[in-house]
Amino acid sequence: MTSLLSAANIAIEGRLLPTNLEFAPGEMVALVGPNGGGKTSLLRSLAQVDDCEGVVIVSSEELGLASPGRRARLVGFLPASRELVWPLSVRDIITLGGAPDEAKIPQILELLELQPLADRRVDHLSTGERTRALIGRILAASPKVML
Repeated sequence: MTSLLSAANIAIEGRLLPTNLEFAPGEMVALVGPNGGGKTSLLRSLAQVDDCEGVVIVSSEELGLASPGRRARLVGFLPASRELVWPLSVRDIITLGGAPDEAKIPQILELLELQPLADRRVDHLSTGERTRALIGRILAASPKVML
């Protein structure tokens, strides 16, 4: 069986020891641990957001070598911080995810129950509403892996 995501020797100096992981297609994994245990560092490393060592492979493609547009289709990452200061609407935030098909946006709004908020500015939403909008942005790109 081929892996959907594999990571070889990913590490962040002083924060994350070298780690190897492999996940199969359709597998759902929960990352649990104490505060300061490295959960966020691991996720940021897998998404290649932080400067880290090692290699992350998603569906046989090296994430670090992918163009920004391709990266969004390989990995969607929702950071712990949900702060948004952009005066953009929920619909615009979802559109920024890069949906290749405009018809997909209304489907995402419906799926996440965001239709009533579609034209509201994200910087005026509650934390939960903002989180759903950011998940919508990730879904718009149809990534192979969501972190």
